[in-house]
Amino acid sequence: SGKQQFLNHIVKDEVVFDTCIIDEAAQSTEPSTLIPLRFGCRRLVLVGDPRQLPATVLSQKADRAGLGMSLFERLEKAGHEVVMLTIQYRMHPEIRMFPSEQFYHGLLV
Repeated sequence: SGKQQFLNHIVKDEVVFDTCIIDEAAQSTEPSTLIPLRFGCRRLVLVGDPRQLPATVLSQKADRAGLGMSLFERLEKAGHEVVMLTIQYRMHPEIRMFPSEQFYHGLLV
């Protein structure tokens, strides 16, 4: 698969990524989010929203073992600094009010 070819290229050619940005990191399982660090990534930026969809875990056994929580969410719960983007451009202000109040403490504008 393309994924395996990419990993082979990284390992074989000793490719180094200074920075890796993972989008939708709140939906990624912790082990998959750690892969860039395994391959020498020096800075890992996690982008996502843990108030939306949780980490995608299909195995109930894995979920019971704690893999249902993303690294993003685990770091946030441990007190790591999280920067919230408060401006959204997709919803009408009247529709936006509900998620803003229910999930974001009124901070979403």
